[in-house]
Amino acid sequence: MIGGDVKAFTILGIDTDEHGENPKFLILDPHYTGNDTNVKEICKKGWCGWKDPMKHFQQGSFYNMCLPLNK
Repeated sequence: MIGGDVKAFTILGIDTDEHGENPKFLILDPHYTGNDTNVKEICKKGWCGWKDPMKHFQQGSFYNMCLPLNK
């Protein structure tokens, strides 16, 4: 989970290019409350998808991340 002073998300995955740069985050918006059962429709509406962190997160805002440990 990630949350800040303006947004909250669930990060489902992280991807980079072959050099480990240009990250993208697979983000699910936990605020979705629709009746859609078709994943393609949910993604098409922007509730889940790959996001560029430089465009998606607001600069100057803080974000807290919860990263559970697997022991």
